[in-house]
Amino acid sequence: MRLSTITATILIAASATSQVTVTTAPQNAQQTYYSLANGVVTNHALADWDLAFELTGITGSILLNTAKGHKLYKAPFTLAQWSSIDTTGLAANWPQQHNSETNWSSGAFQSRPHCQSFRPRLGHLQFHHAQHCWR
Repeated sequence: MRLSTITATILIAASATSQVTVTTAPQNAQQTYYSLANGVVTNHALADWDLAFELTGITGSILLNTAKGHKLYKAPFTLAQWSSIDTTGLAANWPQQHNSETNWSSGAFQSRPHCQSFRPRLGHLQFHHAQHCWR
């Protein structure tokens, strides 16, 4: 059985380095959380999550773990039509939403690409610059 490993060289002093090997299991099945101060903190199965949340300053995203087979579709209806939504043909007719493959700050739940407008949106939340808050 071949183990996938990540090797990190850590800068400890101006010119001193230390090599650390962190194991992520075959086919990267484990997520390993590593602390520069404490070493390996914990390991979790890669599929142990459904949603991931990121909020940093005025940016943020909600990512979907599609590796578990989860799919997200955007309903082509207004909020006023919510009580009469018909999911027949959902997969064929509703636009599927995806996490960005190049930017972790662009999750599947965002209503438009990251920071494309003056007031960035995070799903149904919108950042208000004057109040410095999400609403």
